[in-house]
Amino acid sequence: MGNFLGMLLHLGLDHAPTFVVAGTVLPCLSEEAVLWRPPLADNIGPRYSMLDWAFDKGHRARFIENGEMLQPLRMRGHGVHGHMDYDECYAPFFKKARLLGFVLQFKRQPPTLVHAALTALIDRWRPETHSFHLPCGEMTVTLEDWAMITAMPIEGHALTGQVERTNWQQRVATLIGDCPAAKGNRTSGVPLTWLSEHRQTWPEGADETTVEWYARAYLWYILTEVVFPDSSGNSANWSYLFFLADWDAGYSWGTASLAYLYRSLDNAMQRTGDKSNMGGFV
Repeated sequence: MGNFLGMLLHLGLDHAPTFVVAGTVLPCLSEEAVLWRPPLADNIGPRYSMLDWAFDKGHRARFIENGEMLQPLRMRGHGVHGHMDYDECYAPFFKKARLLGFVLQFKRQPPTLVHAALTALIDRWRPETHSFHLPCGEMTVTLEDWAMITAMPIEGHALTGQVERTNWQQRVATLIGDCPAAKGNRTSGVPLTWLSEHRQTWPEGADETTVEWYARAYLWYILTEVVFPDSSGNSANWSYLFFLADWDAGYSWGTASLAYLYRSLDNAMQRTGDKSNMGGFV
């Protein structure tokens, strides 16, 4: 991704009107702008026949075109909520799920994210074509590109099904051996910090079932921290854990993660607040 971004910046993105990528510190927005930014009026500029007006009117690029100074988006996740230890004993399970190649890329510290450079790309994303509109033309990440970059499988069953909240904590405990009590109105998952504290390293002398619990917890942590971060950015959504119940199920994780990234980009390009962020496998 670093080389990909470098190429795009060389093509002209370092002259983005929102900021200078090469380390310049942005001036802070006023308190009024941070708290409230009114929607753009209908006469914000020409309407382009191939663009969806509902998207275009709220697009970050339109605000920039009309003189608004937007802060860079912040990316969720990526190794800021503790640490999970990889163990070679997990490899047979991950190999069955066809995710061993993906895990081996992220068993170390994930790469540092340059939020300003990523925002420069998001400002040029068009949801109508799911591509970046650059000075040199259009560019996007295809499913084949995605499989080569992430080592995730793009063939197999779709990650879809009925989401049932009933007894989700008991089902989580069945799959990883334990589950924390719910706090407040948190019903979507388990805190990533809890996983890193209670499932970091499997205990010495553990039986095969316990090792499998820790392997599943490790993979769940990586998937929800890097690939499918929720809106909070600090919770592991239980719905993804249930797809790890059967290692031989043969799910198309690559297809699901790319679709999730496309959807995240569609949402992010309309976020103009000072503290706006973005999820997805960036």
